[in-house]
Amino acid sequence: MILTEEKTFIMPVTVVDAQDSSGLCKNDMMLEFTNLELLHAVLTCTMPAGRLTPPYREKRRHELLQKMGMVENALDVKGDQLVKSSRTMYLDVSEKGVISHYLGVIFTKILAGKMFQDDYLVHINQIEQPGLPEIGRYGKKYRYDMIGLQKGAGAYSVWESVGRSENSQTAFRNACVEAGGVEKVGSSAPLHKVACMNYYERGFYTAVIREIPQTEEGQRFSFTREAYLRAYYQPIMELLLAERPELIYPGSESFCVAEISLPALNDAFAGNRRMYVGMGRQLMDCLRSGRYERADDWKNTEVPSHGGWFEGRDGISVRAESLGKE
Repeated sequence: MILTEEKTFIMPVTVVDAQDSSGLCKNDMMLEFTNLELLHAVLTCTMPAGRLTPPYREKRRHELLQKMGMVENALDVKGDQLVKSSRTMYLDVSEKGVISHYLGVIFTKILAGKMFQDDYLVHINQIEQPGLPEIGRYGKKYRYDMIGLQKGAGAYSVWESVGRSENSQTAFRNACVEAGGVEKVGSSAPLHKVACMNYYERGFYTAVIREIPQTEEGQRFSFTREAYLRAYYQPIMELLLAERPELIYPGSESFCVAEISLPALNDAFAGNRRMYVGMGRQLMDCLRSGRYERADDWKNTEVPSHGGWFEGRDGISVRAESLGKE
């Protein structure tokens, strides 16, 4: 598939009744999204592997290209549905497992936004939390939950993403247990707790989700809104500043844009693929000055009038071009 080509996709999603312990009460639906919505999810989804090296601006471009390359090479398109690419057939089990995990994270973000109106999705092990010796470690256990936020409701949510494996039913049950085991995020119960498994059904990429009932006891996550928004926005700000260092200084432009040249997938697009990442100047100035706790106030800004942009509810906008051979 080619993320920079204009396209609308549909993906089958099975919603399991939260009150049904058997897992037999299901509702099937089709989720619709565009290539730019998918590209936005690729851009804004953190990859915990990125923490293996210290943060620096120049690595953000490599992270983005790595994620884009993974999605474009692991998936093909049949009609308007995503299917498993034959390019992954030669990979060993561990490599397929990594791809399955990261694809699951990216598509969980799309599901969370379109079905539950969660504005963000951040790995718990990316958020600095007071009183913890290591990020993401709770007692003797590391957590891999993803935390969403609805500004209107003022509440966080908990998401568990899992890729299908040979023990898929066990993996999905474990994800439900992990989500259900969270009592509070901050000072209140999660707005919702959802387990999401992405997998291939007869070669087509699909998902099954289940919302978990609230519990009166369990794990508690405590972090500041500033730490949460910093974990989400900082990598994107660093990408923009790496591509356009002059943006660190106040300027007159109302919309800050960075153009990123993309590698070719085949001869038809050699040297002619580009994506653009943008945000409003007020949001940019807020982030570059380290006032992440105010990011939510400035995220809704005007997008350039010439069109072709997709603006997420986070205020991050993307546009793409595939021009073919010159």
